[in-house]
Amino acid sequence: MYVVNSTFTGSNGTAPQAGIDIEPMTQGTTQHIRLENTMLANNAGNGLEIHDYVSDLTVNKVTSENNKGYGVFANSPNGVAITNSTLTENYLFGVDIGGVTSNVQLVGNTINYNGAAWFVAHNVSVFTSGWVPRDITISSTATNVTQFNNIVSPLRTK
Repeated sequence: MYVVNSTFTGSNGTAPQAGIDIEPMTQGTTQHIRLENTMLANNAGNGLEIHDYVSDLTVNKVTSENNKGYGVFANSPNGVAITNSTLTENYLFGVDIGGVTSNVQLVGNTINYNGAAWFVAHNVSVFTSGWVPRDITISSTATNVTQFNNIVSPLRTK
């Protein structure tokens, strides 16, 4: 599957309320997926949600911003490349590599100013000094995750 030059915004209603949700579960495997030049924004859930039975997923030049969940949530897929993408101002982490996700590359992305849920709840700007960025989280059960040349939020000092 190839999704290019598309926009998925404002998903709200049916769980998980993600811009794009790829979860074949026990219905079989889904593989060879490419998302490119795509916008995932202002969704009630995650921008992109990926589960097990998914393999060989490329996310290139995708913008995932201002989603009420994660910018990208990966729960146990195998073979994910997120490149040249912008994951910013999502309410939870910019990218969450969870479960037994394996073989992930995070390369050349801008992943910054995520974790807005706390800030919104406390009526504080994500650009405020003294906060800890919530840009990338990788589960201890995830394997073979590499990342380089990513721009993440600067550490703020008081």
